[in-house]
Amino acid sequence: MDSVIHYLDPNAVASVRFDPDAIWVGLNSDTALIPDSAIIFKDLPNPGWSVEDFSDEGRILPMDSARDPDWYRQEQQWAPWTPTSFLLNEKPWYDELGTAVPVKERTDGWCMAKQQRDICVVDLIRAQECVRGIAEFDDRLSCRAKVPKFFPTSRLAKVHASRKLAQIDAARAKRSVLEAITFLLWWSSVMIDWESRVHDAITENGNAFISTVKSKRGVLCDLERDWPRINVPLYIQNKIPFFYIWNFEARVDARFSRLNPALNLTYWATRQGKPLTLSADIKEEDLSKIARQAITLDNFFQDVFAYYNPINPIIHPTFSTFIIDFEGWRRCPINHTTEPVEHLVKLYYYGVFKEDDDERYHTIVFWHWRKRKPANEYLRCQYKMGLPGEEHATTIRELYKFEYAPTGDTLFHLETGLIVGKPTLDSKSAPLLQRIGDDTILATEPERMDESVDSTDDDYDTIKFETVPDALFHPRAINSPAAWIRHNNEKLAKAHRNAENNHTSGGLLLQSHSPISLMDPYFTAHERPDIMFRRMLRDDAAKITYTESTWSAPGFAWNAEFLDTACLFITDVESEARLRYWANCWDTITNVRRLLTIAIEHGIKFHLALSPHHIRQFRPRVIDSLDRSSAASLYGTSFQEQSLAASDNMVTFCTAYLTRMNDLLRRPHARAFIAEGGQYSWIARCWTGTRLVEEFMSGPSIQVTVHNRGFYDSASENASYLTHDSVSDQEKDALLGYCPGVHGCAGRWLFPPADISLVAAFYIDAFMAAAVAKLDQLL
Repeated sequence: MDSVIHYLDPNAVASVRFDPDAIWVGLNSDTALIPDSAIIFKDLPNPGWSVEDFSDEGRILPMDSARDPDWYRQEQQWAPWTPTSFLLNEKPWYDELGTAVPVKERTDGWCMAKQQRDICVVDLIRAQECVRGIAEFDDRLSCRAKVPKFFPTSRLAKVHASRKLAQIDAARAKRSVLEAITFLLWWSSVMIDWESRVHDAITENGNAFISTVKSKRGVLCDLERDWPRINVPLYIQNKIPFFYIWNFEARVDARFSRLNPALNLTYWATRQGKPLTLSADIKEEDLSKIARQAITLDNFFQDVFAYYNPINPIIHPTFSTFIIDFEGWRRCPINHTTEPVEHLVKLYYYGVFKEDDDERYHTIVFWHWRKRKPANEYLRCQYKMGLPGEEHATTIRELYKFEYAPTGDTLFHLETGLIVGKPTLDSKSAPLLQRIGDDTILATEPERMDESVDSTDDDYDTIKFETVPDALFHPRAINSPAAWIRHNNEKLAKAHRNAENNHTSGGLLLQSHSPISLMDPYFTAHERPDIMFRRMLRDDAAKITYTESTWSAPGFAWNAEFLDTACLFITDVESEARLRYWANCWDTITNVRRLLTIAIEHGIKFHLALSPHHIRQFRPRVIDSLDRSSAASLYGTSFQEQSLAASDNMVTFCTAYLTRMNDLLRRPHARAFIAEGGQYSWIARCWTGTRLVEEFMSGPSIQVTVHNRGFYDSASENASYLTHDSVSDQEKDALLGYCPGVHGCAGRWLFPPADISLVAAFYIDAFMAAAVAKLDQLL
């Protein structure tokens, strides 16, 4: 590694903390700042505060996002700048989060004392007017940006039913001022000349707040989820504590090599000439390989000089021009007066695409992260963050993430920058009980209606100034932090006990997907018997069926005609029980589309079969001659499936296996692996991504519609005479990497065979992930 360590140049020094349930890494930050309960809130929806979330003094327990580092939220990109201490001799009232404000008892309740109210009104108006001034007068802030919610000053005089409710309202006013200051800190960090676009009064008030801030809160990140949007260089530059979980997914993903804690600690130990002993939990077998990967990446997890294309397509002046600023982002139109195409051609690679198959209209898309490689090696290392003549990447990332960065709801094509997946609310990757148990969340009717309406570009003409809601959430609302930790405390304690027992016994710690009910049974005095029965059935059934999804299906649309015509063909009672349970016990599963999407996510085995007289309507009108000729031999009676050949060299065998997968998973009927569920669906998705899922949703393949092959139900006792795509037993064996034994020896498997996977169904994802990781190491 000595030859490449000079070019690593990590952003900051890493500190590592080992918890029973997570490995935390901080960059130039003390991991002791991370609350012990932080891991519980990783998947918490946007917090909806209930009365149980506050102490009597108005402090939020157990994890206060105004004091403790909180998880990255794309709608609050400014939150990491939240001030936690001030350079003032006396603490301002809005920094006294754990201290009660003076309140006065009245005949009809409690309200804030007038003297305190007058002080609060002044600071609220000053801070919130700064935010409004930036949002209204600085056009560099995107109209899609979310600004802190405003706290109406008139609410400070409200009379509350109890002293605690009065303190809670005061606490929300404190946090509104802190959020406004946070927004000012963030904007002044992104735009150095922010004062030039606003009135002098806003500049004066804003600087008065900014100059008093001493330290900032920081942010927690899940790299796999947040990497397209987080701005690590900006955090380090502005001394924002940055923490992330170092788990298996991050460790095996090469794009996170620069954040590998073993590499970071080794780098600084080498530079400082100090001895280093790494913990076994983060120690790497081949640190030189990780170092070589790291020097090819920039600070936005992109391999900037890996792409090369010697052909430069011809550019016509009439072509529409776009640029994709970061990998996975939406394309952005280019202003030719500020960014001439001739200049961009020298810096970045690009592609020319047809629009709607019309030869007259083309689109040019420049790929900002695919930089043209300088000839000199030193220049390649220097310009990894930016080439001469281009705007600073950290500013671009922060300004344009609102409009162009992918979200949990929208994904974009890597090269065209167009939408390729837009999952609905039904298919988010949240746990299943959370997704289909929305009736436990108490929200007002207008809020529910707003969430159900699709937003359009017209909705983002101006920034919306929302108000802090007056009402609190119900204590049992699933996004109430108090309810969340109450229902997950037992789960976390059990995980700790299991981890300690496994470490003590030296056994293999396996990931269990066994369900835990998120809601404790409770009874309502006048609950109708049918509602009570369904609720109790749901809680009991959660013990015998999956309640969490380890994968979320993309937002591809089902073929409506296919769903209307096909029959649901289920071959085993376990799959039927799970589907009947979801269909009958959850109010939010209102159609077969959602039911079958959930079945795909959980690897449930089912088929969509057609009767013979319906097959013709799904036959493609045009079939490529190459597809027809190759499929004719594939579906002929003389076709013999070749088995994988055994090899003493594991690398040779794995290479042969991947070559075979390249052929097997491109066959027209390969979509049937998704219908097979279990390990077959998992491996097929591992090698092909979402392609086979999309094909399965679109309808039958030419195996059925053209060549009259596949499965035909005519030999069973209760024959249905239905047909569907199918894969042979030999193809299933090939997918699992089976090679027959020779000289009387037993055959070998690359992945666990079906009989083992059925027994260890709860651990199938852990088995498969480990197998794929080992395969990557061998290759």
